[in-house]
This record gives sequence, structure tokens and C-alpha cells, in this order.
Amino acid sequence: MKTLTRQVILETKLFSRARQALFLTLAFPVIIILIFGAVFGGQSWSGIPAIDYLLPGIIGMALMMACMTNNAVSITTDRDKGIYRRLSLTPLKRRTLLTGHVVVRYLIALVSTILLMVIGVAVFKAHVGGNYFLFWLVLTLAALAFVTLGFVISGLVKNTSSAQALSMAVLFPLMFLGCCFWPLDIMPSFLRPICEALPTFRMNTALRMITVQGVGFNGIWQDLLIMLGWLVGCSAIAVKFFKWE
Repeated sequence: MKTLTRQVILETKLFSRARQALFLTLAFPVIIILIFGAVFGGQSWSGIPAIDYLLPGIIGMALMMACMTNNAVSITTDRDKGIYRRLSLTPLKRRTLLTGHVVVRYLIALVSTILLMVIGVAVFKAHVGGNYFLFWLVLTLAALAFVTLGFVISGLVKNTSSAQALSMAVLFPLMFLGCCFWPLDIMPSFLRPICEALPTFRMNTALRMITVQGVGFNGIWQDLLIMLGWLVGCSAIAVKFFKWE
């Protein structure tokens, strides 16, 4: 446990020094909610305040940037620099290294989520109700699914530039087809089954049902099940393709 704690502290320090990662994972989502809140804050969509609909989607975007994109680029960069090769000569176990990556990305996701919720509620009067344990459960399952997807991306590419490109290529379809910023109803009918299978859509749907409608576990269990499927599937693929060198 002490070794893991030291690894988490080290990963946190490294993240705090990466200006680009700090901007994308913490500052950029804040800019987005400020812009969207200013533009749509006084509107209602489908009978609910627009900010109540947008907030979960912006949280989903922030989770993907913190857990998927940042994780994939960070791992690939360290691998390119030969850091993992040198660490293999130390007593540090590989599972401790990877667990440190997961913990730090998860903590960043929590910080980003809290920051966005505070801005949404304090500045734009967003309503965040429902069961907070279920909210945390959905958030955690989605964050872990995105982290493992980041591991998959890092295993499929050869260098940092490729990791950045592939991460963006995965991020935007997940964000837009996952209905982060608009309802499923406006999507073409042939795309809706694809949208409904994505972890972003399931996360956004579950969070909106919890915070806006106050539904319980019975209303979101299918969303949780599909996100769990993504977590298990991406974990299996990551184990197969992950590279240390």
C-alpha cells in the first residue's frame, strides 16, 4: 500500500506539471460549461432547464478527457521515453504502476466533476437531485470504462503522436454520438442503435435520469450493465494488446 501511495503521489506531481493535460482535463470543460451555460442557461429543453440537460453531458466529456485521452497519451509518452523499460529493473511491480495510473485518472475525474457541478449549481442554478450514491456509481463505472479504453488505445499505437490522433478519433464519436449535448430524438434513426450501445450515451442517460427525474436503481440498471460490459471488454482487449516497450 505504501508503494502504491508513493506511486499515486508521483503520478499526481507529473500530471500537475503537464500544462496541456491540465488544460484539457480541468480548464477546457470549465470553459465549455461557461459558454454553454451563458448561451443556453435561460432556455428549456423538453420541459427541463437546458443546463440540467447539458451538465451530465459536459461531465461525460470531461471524464473521457481525463480518463481516456490523458491516460492513453501519458502511457504512450512514458513508453516512448523508455521509462517503463527502466522501471522494469526496479522492485516496482507492474500492477502497482498501472494501478497508480488508474487511481490518479479517477481522482482527476472526480475533481473535474465536482468543479463542473459547483459551477453548474452556483452560477447557472442547475438542479442536481436524486440518489448521490447512484450518481457516484454511474460516474465511477464510466470513469473506469474510459480508463481501460485509454489502455486499449495505448496498446494499439506506436508513439505519442499516434496516441493523440487515435484518442481524438475515438473521443469525438463517443461525445457526439453519445448525445452529450443533444437528445437522441434528433439523431437519424439508423444511428440510434449505435448511440444506445455507447458508454457515453448510457452514462449521460443514467445521470440525467438520476439528477432530473430522481429515478432509482431499477431505472438505470440496463445502463450500468452496458457500461460494465464496456469495462470488461476493454479490460480484456487491453490485457491482450498492452505493450511495455
